[in-house]
Amino acid sequence: MYRLFLLRSCVWLSILGMGVPILPQYSKAVEISEGNHSVERKKADSTDTQTSQQDDPPPKVNDVGGSRSPGTNLEGCTNQPFTGSSPPPLILLSSYEAISVSARPKFVWYFRDAQPYPLTFRLLAFDSETGQAELLHESPAGQLQTRPGIGYLSLPSAVPDLQVGEEYLWQLEVLCQPGRPLKNLFVEGLIKIAPPRASLQIEKIIDPYDLAQRYQRSQLWQDSLAIAVTLPTEEIETQQLKQGLFQNFGLNPSWSKQIAQSPVFYLPDN
Repeated sequence: MYRLFLLRSCVWLSILGMGVPILPQYSKAVEISEGNHSVERKKADSTDTQTSQQDDPPPKVNDVGGSRSPGTNLEGCTNQPFTGSSPPPLILLSSYEAISVSARPKFVWYFRDAQPYPLTFRLLAFDSETGQAELLHESPAGQLQTRPGIGYLSLPSAVPDLQVGEEYLWQLEVLCQPGRPLKNLFVEGLIKIAPPRASLQIEKIIDPYDLAQRYQRSQLWQDSLAIAVTLPTEEIETQQLKQGLFQNFGLNPSWSKQIAQSPVFYLPDN
């Protein structure tokens, strides 16, 4: 049995005026089968992009019911109307094509609703030559549950270190209503592992806040956030650091401030 997802380059949300548009640059068709987990990725030509935009117009803030595209269900599991004054129900706290110098990066997101729901995390690796990829990891069913605020997880020990120069696709799926997959919340992002930068001289930095700032100044925002989520949430410096990072990711200042003040939860995925 196959499940087909239409994957877009900017499924995370950015606010432009009063709209919340999708900015498709290329698409990938992902098929996950029970017997053979594989992914096929292809660049979309201009015709494909135009067709996609016509078939799936960008959702607006006042759309009734939001969009059914991955990552754009703006009402969430509770069908709460989205007005734009507060963040959407599920956001990856990442630039879409993130860069990390860590072989074991942290994966961070924001979830709005107080009620817990089953959560699935997936990690896939692409072959740069063939465009094929395999599912490296999928969290066991029922192991993860959402909590309101900022959530993050690390790679389980069974998953090998991510390789320098390789690009990975990570996905989150919230199961709002069992048996009704079209109601699920779904977001995804890319992360590429870069070689360590000797110029950072991180071995000389003892204070974690200083290290997070060093990463931020070097535009290694994902690595900066990986440290920021472990710092005391109630401290103003921590909130300001996270708020700045969220704006680096493209979130508007209002959402960035609200999310930065949210509680932080670590979800073990073993």
